[in-house]
Amino acid sequence: MLVNFLYFISILFQDLKLQLFLGKLAASPMFFTVFFILIIYRKNIKIENITKVFFIYFLISLSISLSVLFFYTITDGSENLLVKTFKSSMYNFINMLVVLVTYNMLIRLGLIKFLKIFMYMYILLIIWLIIESIDKSIFSIFHAHEYLNLNIRHRLSTQEVSQAFPFFILVSMFSYIYLISVNTNLSKKLLFVLCSLVASFFILSKGGFIIFVISVFLTYVIIFGIKKVLKFLPLLIIFLFFEIWFLITTIIPMINADIELYTSFATRGVSLLSIPISLYYFPFGIGYGTYTIYLPEVFMISMDIFNSLLGINLNYNELNQIIESGDNLAIKSGLGFQIVQTGIIGLFFYIYIYAYTFKIIHALKNIELKFILMMITIFSLLEILLVVNFEVFYIYLIIFSFVSYIKYLKKKEANHENIIY
Repeated sequence: MLVNFLYFISILFQDLKLQLFLGKLAASPMFFTVFFILIIYRKNIKIENITKVFFIYFLISLSISLSVLFFYTITDGSENLLVKTFKSSMYNFINMLVVLVTYNMLIRLGLIKFLKIFMYMYILLIIWLIIESIDKSIFSIFHAHEYLNLNIRHRLSTQEVSQAFPFFILVSMFSYIYLISVNTNLSKKLLFVLCSLVASFFILSKGGFIIFVISVFLTYVIIFGIKKVLKFLPLLIIFLFFEIWFLITTIIPMINADIELYTSFATRGVSLLSIPISLYYFPFGIGYGTYTIYLPEVFMISMDIFNSLLGINLNYNELNQIIESGDNLAIKSGLGFQIVQTGIIGLFFYIYIYAYTFKIIHALKNIELKFILMMITIFSLLEILLVVNFEVFYIYLIIFSFVSYIKYLKKKEANHENIIY
């Protein structure tokens, strides 16, 4: 019971005040939870393939970062770059342990008991959203960062809205798998989907909404093929009509406001362009610590290219301030920042684990489960590639443990878990 509770709060909370004293890693209690659970499970820990690959990636990327550090300066201002290198590498180490711990929890608890954690989390998030709609400052005790856009947007237990939307969607989808596993009837599942869509609308993340629509479409095409998708063309047109209407009336005006009034569009655009630029100039990465030296240079090159591609002058004040001060110096993409830091090693690592995941999901016979798992994988991949910084966004890792558990069940021929087949 204690293990379930610690895992629950570690996935849920991502912006705790403890990070003000111990660093970003302490924004979630997961850094403590994984070690606690490993101690509890110490007599029968099972290690699956993705954890092994994760460990190899951790060692190689850390070795490359230390090599880069060896050839260049040791200190940067008040923080030693050697310390920064090890601190940054710890994110991958904890991520690896999250995959390992989640996999072992699935084996110990079984599918239904494990997914019940997310059903409880889903209910809590709905209650949280309702209360936050009345008073958005009421949960400030769980946050280290000041709340922005108090009048319209929700961040729930995450640091910002751009994280709240994918977090809620992923919790909803894991909860839906729970409904499948307990043989919930169609009417209740439809009610759940409707409730989830309404709640996600109130969170109102423009980038998240667009990625969600793209993910649904890609999942349909991958599972059913383009020919079968075209058979449902009338329904698809109706669906697209409402989606386009929502884009035109709500999302696009918000994006235009971003471009005209704020700097987030320019900052994110330059950040994403910096990924291929960095790979070109630094194929083995700019290091976990030495990124503070090289990333400003990459940003400057990317800014010039981005500006020339668009042909219009954008507001680069935020980006210029980041370059000059060094504060919040990072790629505005969790996966992108990893690739910039670790180069082609990181690129090949993520290609491998996602290809491995897609392969296992694609082999499933249960179409409903297959669709949801494929949707989770595509949606989370696009989110961490384009939007979310995933330092403590641990929920995206659960899919890797889940597919490893599916493989484990198939090997054990666990017929009582026939949902998997």
